[in-house]
Amino acid sequence: KGDNYFIRGYTTIENSGDSYIADLTGVAINDRWKNNTQWFGEYGLNYLGALAAAGFNPGAGQAPSPAMMAGAHQFARGQADVGRLLPGTPEFEAAKSAVRSEVIPRGSLFDDQSRMNMVEGQYDFKNEIDFMNLQVGASYRVYDLRSNGTIFADVEGNDITIQEIGAFAQGSKSVFDDKLKLTGSLRYDKNENFQGQLNPRISGVYSQGNSNFRASYQTGFRNPTTQGQHIDLNVVSARLIGGLPFYRDKYDIFNNAYSLASVNNYVAAVGSGMSPVDPRATGLLEQVTSLPELRPEKVQSIEVGYKSLLASNRLMIDFAYYYNIYNDFITQTSVRKAPGPIFPGAMPNTDQGAINAINAPTLLTPITIPGQENTFQTYTNIVDEEVRAHGAAIGLTYNLPGNFTLGGNYNFNRLISNIGEDFLNDFNTPEHKTNVTFGNRKLTDKIGFGLTYRYQSAFRWESTFAQGDVPEIHTFDAQVSYRLKDLKSIVKLGGSNIFNNRNIQNFGGPTIGAIYYVSITFDELLN
Repeated sequence: KGDNYFIRGYTTIENSGDSYIADLTGVAINDRWKNNTQWFGEYGLNYLGALAAAGFNPGAGQAPSPAMMAGAHQFARGQADVGRLLPGTPEFEAAKSAVRSEVIPRGSLFDDQSRMNMVEGQYDFKNEIDFMNLQVGASYRVYDLRSNGTIFADVEGNDITIQEIGAFAQGSKSVFDDKLKLTGSLRYDKNENFQGQLNPRISGVYSQGNSNFRASYQTGFRNPTTQGQHIDLNVVSARLIGGLPFYRDKYDIFNNAYSLASVNNYVAAVGSGMSPVDPRATGLLEQVTSLPELRPEKVQSIEVGYKSLLASNRLMIDFAYYYNIYNDFITQTSVRKAPGPIFPGAMPNTDQGAINAINAPTLLTPITIPGQENTFQTYTNIVDEEVRAHGAAIGLTYNLPGNFTLGGNYNFNRLISNIGEDFLNDFNTPEHKTNVTFGNRKLTDKIGFGLTYRYQSAFRWESTFAQGDVPEIHTFDAQVSYRLKDLKSIVKLGGSNIFNNRNIQNFGGPTIGAIYYVSITFDELLN
């Protein structure tokens, strides 16, 4: 680097180590005991036999009662599960160890050595231009996906690379006796799999005494992630595939396919006792013949803010509000392929249409026989409507007498648009978050303390891994510090979530409890 430029390069290297898929481990253990073809065959025959024994006649054109189906399921499961490997037995543990030591697809172990290489530079024209500030920069990035077919597609030996280039220019100038600073920038980015993106930005900050007013308008974009482009992974409940055309064509996902959300609605209707061939049930199914081609997500953002010192410089306030408009919002959706026609009249025998709709392996079964998956979750865009979000944040800090401080902040974020049950929104942000702090860094010449209360409202979590509700969170943090002047050191004793209120940050993730710590900081050691 120099006084007006820098250039740097770096790399990030993955190593999956002993990481494995838990669900796939269970499936593989079962498969080593009895393969799916045999298990489903035994289950299906016993299920149909139990229905017949209970008096169900499919030729009558009526659905079996919920109680009849529950009884048939219990009997069929019991017959098909005879001899199943049970956790804790030597046979189960041996199978688990073997599965977790072999890579996908035979086992459940990842084999990921992916990496990202980056070089970027920036130049400041401060020595050449004096009437304004002007900076330019550029970057080059390469993603090298090396999962050996365990996460990303096994294409041409799994040698998948993604190249990105970018460049920008930014200028700023202060006017009106340096009270108003204007900044404008323009950036261009190109990913090899998508069209280039040109994004302008303009902002202004007006200062008057201790008050600062700011406003900005900017455009931006988000490229689909490496997984969004190239993932090809069986996670038992579905096969996750990238949104590039290659993967949709590879699995022919639009052949006799229906949205998974509509299939679930159909299943619920049939489960409630409605006939599988009732038009009220089949009318719930939504056929999927195509999805928008995956492309970068675009956003327009307007932000205003205010920051100032008030009350004789004892109160600091910082407020901001934003409003975002997304186009081509990146999302995920799931489709399920049916094994044959499912509507009455689609086949000469109406009852066969019902059998296709309710029996395994069918439209309702996530995974049937290995290699015959019929549920696919893929990345796509919402292209027929704008998706909007807005939010605000305010922070307050008040200096009390005796070096005491009282502060707090509040964050509000809301996805305004309802993108529908067919898509994952991935917003995953609590609508309300707040912190309240009270402390004194110098209660005495040697002692200081700090207390913090944190609150987060409940919110919906949607991701590839899991979807569900994250409950609200209340936690307290505390810290006491003691200054050792002679040693030029500070000893701190504290804790995060000191009452051990166990909570989850994301649905499907681990619970998090208290963290207690002691720290010693050597200060001014070299002064």
